[in-house]
Amino acid sequence: MICLALPVKAENAVQEIIKTDEIGQLKVSYDVILKRRITKVELEQLAHAIKTKHPYTERVFIGYFIAGTELAKPPRHSGHWGSSHWDGDKVRLVPGLSEADFEARRAAKGPPIPSGAKVVGRWFLPGGPGYHVAIYKKNGVTYLHQLYHDGSGSPAVVTAYKHRAGIAYREKGIEGDFVVTPGGDIELWDSSGKLDHDKSVKTTE
Repeated sequence: MICLALPVKAENAVQEIIKTDEIGQLKVSYDVILKRRITKVELEQLAHAIKTKHPYTERVFIGYFIAGTELAKPPRHSGHWGSSHWDGDKVRLVPGLSEADFEARRAAKGPPIPSGAKVVGRWFLPGGPGYHVAIYKKNGVTYLHQLYHDGSGSPAVVTAYKHRAGIAYREKGIEGDFVVTPGGDIELWDSSGKLDHDKSVKTTE
């Protein structure tokens, strides 16, 4: 791991820093494995600390991953928890959910279930801003409801069919499936295969 001059709190959040690519002074790329979700302030501190190692490099690309999650495993091609990209002396920070935000959104109430409906399952998907998913059946019709933290999202009628990973649910006219595995998790799939995303969290709300 490269040596960084950081406040103790931010430094203690870092598990590993891996240089993944470097082209002279044109660009350099890093993957940073974090022990926990960090705040935007800590993200900025890390971004500046890494940039000081490359003062004359035009572009510094940094992707941040949370240790122990699926997305942190090699080859880590996509699905950063967050990122910071330097273009000259300007940086664009894209933080993921902090620990507090993650817990608050995970614990938030999920999609409402109509009276008399049979629940297939409820989950929280932690990618991006995080969102809840509920699948239920009522009067012979299956619905999938995605609910985001800002209250957006509505039930959609879906068709269920057997999938190699479990039971898939697809909305008409939409490419891609939510697949419920035999273990009860929910995964995202499209025609190319399983999409990169962190493991779902089962909920009761």
